[in-house]
Amino acid sequence: MKILFSLLISIMMLNAYDFNTSKLDTSIVSKWQDVDSKLQQFIIQEDKQGMKKKFFSLLKQPFSVLSDEEKANFQIPRINYTHNDIRVLLSYTKYLIDQKRTQEIAKIYTEAIDGLNHSEDGYSAITIIFKIVVNRTILKSLEYDLAYLDKKDKAMLLSKVPNLFELKLEDFDTTFKNNTKSVIQEYKSTFIKMLPSDRSEQIASKIEEKVSNFYNHLFTSKSIEENNQVISKFEKDGKIFINKNLMQVSFLNQELIKYANSKYSYLYLDNFNLPKVTTAQSLSDEIIIDTFFYRAFSMSIYKIREDCKKVIELNKKVLEMLNK
Repeated sequence: MKILFSLLISIMMLNAYDFNTSKLDTSIVSKWQDVDSKLQQFIIQEDKQGMKKKFFSLLKQPFSVLSDEEKANFQIPRINYTHNDIRVLLSYTKYLIDQKRTQEIAKIYTEAIDGLNHSEDGYSAITIIFKIVVNRTILKSLEYDLAYLDKKDKAMLLSKVPNLFELKLEDFDTTFKNNTKSVIQEYKSTFIKMLPSDRSEQIASKIEEKVSNFYNHLFTSKSIEENNQVISKFEKDGKIFINKNLMQVSFLNQELIKYANSKYSYLYLDNFNLPKVTTAQSLSDEIIIDTFFYRAFSMSIYKIREDCKKVIELNKKVLEMLNK
């Protein structure tokens, strides 16, 4: 899971620009005069060469569509534009405001929002996290730009995307339930190389049940304080389990590295300081199940879910502004 998030960041932040992209966050909510001069030069040049045409083709299909074979091999959809790309496009709306070409802005937002709303992402963890980040960025920019749009522009925007983003908390929950199943299927494909098939099936099923129950408990809780207590206990219990069974866990990790399908596998226990084991260890079902339980669950998921809630609330706020 750690690799999944680091891979996402590398994809989202891939830099193909020769200006300081760290200033893009402020440029999407700034007057054109306050935008970085190199970014200004880039946008003015791109405007002459067809900025919208270049970006709109990307916005129509944010993610690649996976074949059944790719899904079977645990492939993830490719993201077709980066977070920097969308922030450049949203900085461009500040240029349009400065040039009194605000009638062009609504089309930019409808293309970006509609593309994400109707993207075929297969409930991938990568794509749902990307959606949360990009939804928030677009909404922040739109919230700023609304002051410059007339009633006709707002009406056009509402006619195309009446609810703005259609992201729901249920989408997030479905995604991570599906992701859990996919990850555990990958676990099982490795277990089968190490263990009898019936034992592999039983272990994978129990891991899925244990991880899913933990997610469901967090996802249905109404209290942040209660969730923080659950997470704190989980982290404490995980450390106790690893320390108590250090040699077996380390041996299991070495076996997994030997048999895993990919160097980017979710299976690696790289967030624990594990010693090298030279003698084969006895691995009970309980040791394997609990090792993967503490490895498969990521605290980041709960935090990202909270971010998802905030984006949904921001969407509601901006929609109310748009309807005024």
